[in-house]
Amino acid sequence: MSQPSHSIPLKHSILSNEDIDYDDHITQNFEQYKFTKTQSPLPLNGVRRRTAPLSADMGGTMTKIVFWIPGDTDIDLPKYVEPEESVMSGFDLYPDPVLKVTMNSKGENELCFMKFPTSQIPEFIHYAKTSKLKEIYGIGNLQILNVTGGGAYKFANLLKEEMDLEVRQQDEMRCLVLGVNFLLLCCQEKLCFRFINKIKLYKEVTPEIFPYLLVNVGSGVSILKVIAPEKYERVSGSLIGGGTFWGLCCLLTNYKSFDEMLQAAQYGQHQNVDLYVKDIYGRCYDSVGLAADMMASSFGKIQKVPCGEAKNHYSEADIAQGLMMMVCGSIAHLGFELSKLYHINRIFYTGGFVAHNPVVWEAITTMLTTWSSGSVDAHFLEYDGYFGSIGALLLSEYEEEIM
Repeated sequence: MSQPSHSIPLKHSILSNEDIDYDDHITQNFEQYKFTKTQSPLPLNGVRRRTAPLSADMGGTMTKIVFWIPGDTDIDLPKYVEPEESVMSGFDLYPDPVLKVTMNSKGENELCFMKFPTSQIPEFIHYAKTSKLKEIYGIGNLQILNVTGGGAYKFANLLKEEMDLEVRQQDEMRCLVLGVNFLLLCCQEKLCFRFINKIKLYKEVTPEIFPYLLVNVGSGVSILKVIAPEKYERVSGSLIGGGTFWGLCCLLTNYKSFDEMLQAAQYGQHQNVDLYVKDIYGRCYDSVGLAADMMASSFGKIQKVPCGEAKNHYSEADIAQGLMMMVCGSIAHLGFELSKLYHINRIFYTGGFVAHNPVVWEAITTMLTTWSSGSVDAHFLEYDGYFGSIGALLLSEYEEEIM
């Protein structure tokens, strides 16, 4: 049985000076945002008198924040959210560089991105109360903060007590779709790309992107059919995702971190552990369309080794890459079957397991190309990891009243 569609209410109102309760010299720097790139422009409702011009996706490990900043304003961010090369020694933190997307033709205002460990949220709240952010955004006049992720519940009381902010917990899938659609339709930066021969090949996005499949890969997998800017439907999912790769790597290898696992997966040779069609038939299997170099069984070659001796015959790097190909092969195959079912040949892969991960891009691309014989392309997106935060920013208080 198909699951119910979720409608995202959108309106064509834009950010205007009346929406912001800042000082005059700050307000004058915000011009109206008119997104003319699409036939049906998405709104920017996130910056309102009562709603903070920033939002957060508070995950179990990292918190991702998106915020608007006037172009002539300098903000000194805490050390744990500065670019990594600027972090002082002694801080065991792994911040993203602050990414910026100019959202109007004059380049006067920017949409900024940053992330820091969720464990630092109490420190960041103190920073927000005592820094220039309070002056710029008039924090004392704000009442509502849109948040998605598990931390929306965990830190709601702290935000209320320390900053007198009401936390609005927003649905994760809803925020994800709204954030992806917003950037696809409104951002003029290079955003969408394919990954071929270890090179990003950027592709122009047009308003005719709908429908498309959105494959979100975290610990598990959720697959959404995005039908229009205002409508999506969860059509499938899988329990085999990033958590599977990480968990099995922990069981089968001695790698101590996810980064070590990814590095090993990049340089291993999965052909040493995986069984191919040619290993079974000695050639291709033409009558059913199986190429000789198509994988027939993940880790199928290990069965040839006596039980208990496999670890002595295969390198950990080969095992790591074999696990990567197994997980990405499952994800790619599921996406391909759904693309056939719904007659959709546009697939976007996102999520924590995919973001900033060329090893995963290459594996998914390779497996999808194999399964589809090149008829379906895998697409990836810049700013992956921040789509939920962007979606939360765009959700305005009026939408909650009419739901």
